[in-house]
Amino acid sequence: MTWIDTISCDAATGHLSRLYDRVKGPADNVDNIMLAHSLRPHTMEGHMALYKQVLHHPRQRSVEVVSGNDRFVHKLVKPL
Repeated sequence: MTWIDTISCDAATGHLSRLYDRVKGPADNVDNIMLAHSLRPHTMEGHMALYKQVLHHPRQRSVEVVSGNDRFVHKLVKPL
């Protein structure tokens, strides 16, 4: 298993802390995939921008989001 050093939510300051606030889930948790970006916060911003573009593309008809503890599964329906 790969180990990635991360900065916890409690230890985050400044820009990283504000990014964590933007991506926190309903239970005030940050998904592991976002924590993996913590040493290079600009990559988290890129991750979020790509994620939003894919989900909100005008040809995207439907997205079903099923949340788990640390993951999201997306069922994308083919565009019209």
